[in-house]
Amino acid sequence: MIFLARKLRQKQTVPELLLREILRNKQVNNLKFRRQHPLGNYIADFYCPEKNLVIELDGSIHNKAEQKKHDQERDAIMKQHNITVIRFTNDDIFEKIEEVIQTIIDISNQSPLSTEWRGVGGEVTNPLEFDVYTTRIDTVF
Repeated sequence: MIFLARKLRQKQTVPELLLREILRNKQVNNLKFRRQHPLGNYIADFYCPEKNLVIELDGSIHNKAEQKKHDQERDAIMKQHNITVIRFTNDDIFEKIEEVIQTIIDISNQSPLSTEWRGVGGEVTNPLEFDVYTTRIDTVF
């Protein structure tokens, strides 16, 4: 997973690059975000270990039924591990970035500090439970 995460970091989409510039160096709510971070069998677009917060950016592939089902299964697994997931569309990044930033701030303020355990390589060894938030009107939980 670490190798794949490194590859994904090298091939980020334009919306990922734009959001990365906003999230980097603790510019949003003084939170540190890791990009393309492995969490178990998944790789989060952005992960804040302090708040157990994942931000996912969904391109058009996420409109397909098979991908929607996969996303819902993934979100449910993360929720079982006390990780809060926020999903935005790529269009949200291009068209409503102020709302995206405010949503991140609002939800991070609601999230408790992380109490996870980390292994020697930084991997999560005891992830907790999480909530899922989305701006997508076609997502059902």
